[in-house]
Amino acid sequence: TTLTLGSTNAGTIALGSGDVQSNFLYPAFAAKRDSTQGIANASWVKLQINTEDYDTNGAYDASSNYRFTVPSGQAGKYSFLGHVMLPGVDTNEYGAIAFYKNGSIITESQGREQKASDDRDTFIACSYSLGLAVDDYIELYAYQNSGGTQNANYMHFSGFRIGT
Repeated sequence: TTLTLGSTNAGTIALGSGDVQSNFLYPAFAAKRDSTQGIANASWVKLQINTEDYDTNGAYDASSNYRFTVPSGQAGKYSFLGHVMLPGVDTNEYGAIAFYKNGSIITESQGREQKASDDRDTFIACSYSLGLAVDDYIELYAYQNSGGTQNANYMHFSGFRIGT
């Protein structure tokens, strides 16, 4: 059965043995890249994260556009996480990842090499929460300025609906 709480009957809900909560923090997805991907020098490149760990509502496309699209009836606030490892970052060079909403950058996170060293592996993570409407989409991009193409690795992209 369904129990609806309102302002006059707010309280605590206890689940019985064997009962589970469902449909909280959905839609949700987590995906990873199953191989390296070349990231051209001084260019933002969309990460083609192509292997789903889970996708509760079929809202992440892991085969063609590599993005999460808010499904019908699921507008609200969402939280996203992305990470990538970029090799070949030397002194005063950097790598970055960014979330794009509907084709435009909304936030970015950088990893920079400050010490005198060659070809460091730089791990970059980014998280972001925002409100989304139905059909809005989120993509994950990477950038590096090492002077040549670098093969990104350990790519992961996930997200879930927080609520309305």
